[in-house]
Amino acid sequence: MTVLKFLELQDFRNYVNLNLQLSPGLTLLTGKNGSGKTNLIESIGFLARGSPLRNMPADGLIRNGAEQAIIRGEFAVGKTAGQRNLLVEAQLPRHPKRLRLQVNRQPLARRSDLRSLMRITAFLPGHLVVVQGGPDGRRDFLDEAAIAISPAATETQADLQRILRQRNALLRQAKGMLTNSMSLDVWDEQLTAVAVACTDQRLKALQRAVGYVVVAYQQIAGEEVDVEMRYERSWQGEDFLRALADARHDDLRRGLTTIGPHRDDLHLRLGNLPARTHASQGEQRTLALAMRLALHQMQTDIHGEVPLLLLDDVLSELDTQRSERLIEALPAGQAIVTSATPLPEVAKPDETFMISEAVLTLSPN
Repeated sequence: MTVLKFLELQDFRNYVNLNLQLSPGLTLLTGKNGSGKTNLIESIGFLARGSPLRNMPADGLIRNGAEQAIIRGEFAVGKTAGQRNLLVEAQLPRHPKRLRLQVNRQPLARRSDLRSLMRITAFLPGHLVVVQGGPDGRRDFLDEAAIAISPAATETQADLQRILRQRNALLRQAKGMLTNSMSLDVWDEQLTAVAVACTDQRLKALQRAVGYVVVAYQQIAGEEVDVEMRYERSWQGEDFLRALADARHDDLRRGLTTIGPHRDDLHLRLGNLPARTHASQGEQRTLALAMRLALHQMQTDIHGEVPLLLLDDVLSELDTQRSERLIEALPAGQAIVTSATPLPEVAKPDETFMISEAVLTLSPN
């Protein structure tokens, strides 16, 4: 189980100073839009991952007029019988200085190491892109699921990005005319190995995740609905190296790698119809939530540890019945939920904080 015990902020987004003790159960953060609810969720996510939950530059997390932001928190992590405390500190100076991360006062060499120390599941409104947007968000979902099953998938994904950068740089340098194919042949062989590994990890993750998604969707929707998740590769046949050779002319012309895991997609269907174009806003949000809750439950079952759950603006565009069923479906463990409106009556938060202009006030239950 991963539980955040306290959080301290200094000059993070709109927070000048914050010292917050947190309940190990359900915490509700409520307030008007722009009051700082999402910023608080962002700070927790950054502390647990070493990077923003949303795609944004790190210096965008520093309060206007400040030279740096500091985030500090203590997590209880591990299985219940053998939990240990981790004091995590992040110092975010303005560019060009580098981010500093410490765990129990010791420097952390790699941000990715945080993933092996603690587990979190986060849902932000931007995660709707997994249903409504292009393939990037759906590939991210598959990669997260792959990491949940095997942390080694992190290295595979890093290798894929590194090889693609090198291969694309060579393609751009060639400017459509490759005089020596040997260098590209070497990158093709390396890309083939990592592409096959990445695709295999994604397919195994999808096979395992789809059942969790179906259960979570039906819990929130309150009815049985066919949920289909199908992986679609960007190349034909079974021989990726051969497919790369066939695509080489086009790759040289365009100066980039046109096939591979970075171009694959995950097709989502509800009731035998494409979810992106035919589902309602409520159905799309329900599916996106179901996919996050599926990752949450997968991690719990695989590792025997309940992740910290962060849900930002989770009830928007859900009707009363779906909102109630979502709250009832929340798994055991620590959950921090933000909402501009009161939670359904079935929700019984351990603590409720009212946020106004980055100031938190504990509300009586």
